[in-house]
Amino acid sequence: MVRIVTSKMQPLCVVLLMVGGAADGWSRQTQLSGLGGYGNITGEDVRVQFAPTVGASLNLRLIAPEIKIDYEYVPWDRQGALHLIGAGWFIQSDPKPTRPFFQIGWVFAAETDARFVSADKFMGLAASAGLTRSIGSRFFIRPELRWKMIAPGPIMLTMPVVGGGFSF
Repeated sequence: MVRIVTSKMQPLCVVLLMVGGAADGWSRQTQLSGLGGYGNITGEDVRVQFAPTVGASLNLRLIAPEIKIDYEYVPWDRQGALHLIGAGWFIQSDPKPTRPFFQIGWVFAAETDARFVSADKFMGLAASAGLTRSIGSRFFIRPELRWKMIAPGPIMLTMPVVGGGFSF
């Protein structure tokens, strides 16, 4: 009897599956974008305030779901700046010039002081909704409303943002 996959070949099979999934994702149009906005921050241990945000996003289409990874920088009225890194499932309608989308995911946040000596860490839920408008075959504009609830606190951020990017 011949065994098709031996124990020595199993790691190789896993690596080939991961590379195949990544190649499939890259071939389905990856998107890179920058964003800016201004929104509301509320919570138990923060005073109600409005703050700007800037950031970047990367959309990857893995085998079936589309994954969106976000980074945002928010200079708020606490000890330092808030850095948010989120990842979520990006659900978008079929390719058309204007397509609505929805995203739900998880966010990790760190508040760093001016010297990056200490950092308070948070995590929580993130959601966003908006429209993607294609400009030509490669460029797009994406207005959206982002909502995040991070703990401890809880602290809620509601940020209307506008992004622009490139598909490759």
